[in-house]
Amino acid sequence: GIELTGPKVLIADRRRLERLDHDPGVPVIAMDSDPDAAATIDGLVDAYAGTPLPDRPIAIDDPAAILFTSGTTGRPRGAIQTHRNFFAYLTCAYMIGARQFLRFPGESMDVGGPTLACSPLFHVSGLHACAVMAVGAGINHLWTTGRYDAEKILRLTEEHGIARWGGVTTQLWRLVEHPRLADYDTSSVVSIGGGGSVWSPELQEICRTALPQARVSVTIGYGLTESSGLATSAADDVLRDYPDSVGYPLPIVGVRITDEGGRELDEGAVGNVCLSGPMITPGYWNDPVATAETIRDGWLRTGDYGYVRDGLVFLVSRRSDLIIRGGENIYPTEIEQRLDAHPSVAESAVVGVEHRELGQEVKAVVVVDGEQPATDLIGELEAWVADTLADIKVPAHWELRTEPLPRNATGKILKQVVQGDADYDFIEE
Repeated sequence: GIELTGPKVLIADRRRLERLDHDPGVPVIAMDSDPDAAATIDGLVDAYAGTPLPDRPIAIDDPAAILFTSGTTGRPRGAIQTHRNFFAYLTCAYMIGARQFLRFPGESMDVGGPTLACSPLFHVSGLHACAVMAVGAGINHLWTTGRYDAEKILRLTEEHGIARWGGVTTQLWRLVEHPRLADYDTSSVVSIGGGGSVWSPELQEICRTALPQARVSVTIGYGLTESSGLATSAADDVLRDYPDSVGYPLPIVGVRITDEGGRELDEGAVGNVCLSGPMITPGYWNDPVATAETIRDGWLRTGDYGYVRDGLVFLVSRRSDLIIRGGENIYPTEIEQRLDAHPSVAESAVVGVEHRELGQEVKAVVVVDGEQPATDLIGELEAWVADTLADIKVPAHWELRTEPLPRNATGKILKQVVQGDADYDFIEE
């Protein structure tokens, strides 16, 4: 990222600075206290208090930030975010909030407390949903540092009267299933939201049960770095009727489903999810080839497979995750959701492995939560999957483990690392 973008200054926390294997060649600002750092944020604020801000003219389509993609299926790319992208996101965020207030006028919607910001600033959710909302909407945010710690989140919620929880699916699972959840006062939480992956119906219901005061404010969204983090939204009333959906497209977002040749498909047909609108990145920094591959005629090819039904968007898999077994398409997401619902499974990842005759077979990598013998558990899991899914979707290969699956800093599973096809320098440990 440093070599690609050529920054004038590097801002990072000490943990990530320690991972650099060479001198970045630019001034360094440490986000946490570090006596060896060239400068700290607090020190700079004190040193330059009263300094006037630059008055350089800025056009609405000028770059405002470069955000690197999560790298779950390959090396990250630097997606350009313009001032128009920022403004469009803020407009949609206001719309979502206003809709919630109008939809449930009789419910307790007092969200005067702070929002707990769990996503890092270098992630699109941390930048847009937290930093931009803090500046543009005046919403008070409480920032956490270091690795995600569910009990720390619970403690901060009690201490500061947190009103809004947000995060990726993994983070919310760890919160609502924490063994000490009942020991903390979470009555201030009246809104739960997030994204990162499709929320299972089970997670939605657990959130409503664990935090009944937020039962009408469970909201999920779908987006990616290239769409400013948001493209669709589903409030609780939508999720109750369509729990597998990621919601309706936002008013300024266009959605269409296409085949591999770019032809738009009929409603209900699974294909490539494509997005358009003012929140879409103009391209990748210094990467015209990737830009041309991803953005065509103003439409962003998300790399996700999905379909549209009743005006709602449904996701089935990342395009790169698709398993083709004997000519049949198998989408890992539904298998992973079924496995994760088993009481002995902490988390899972489903990938394809090569097969001489079939092309690919299904493999499940499962993190077990318990001490049940592996041979017994595999048979039980096979029956568990077969109970609700077709036989071809029952994994033929199993890997049981106790250590967590490799994830990036935003909590997303690194599928290529799970498959052994790639290394990744910034796995969160």
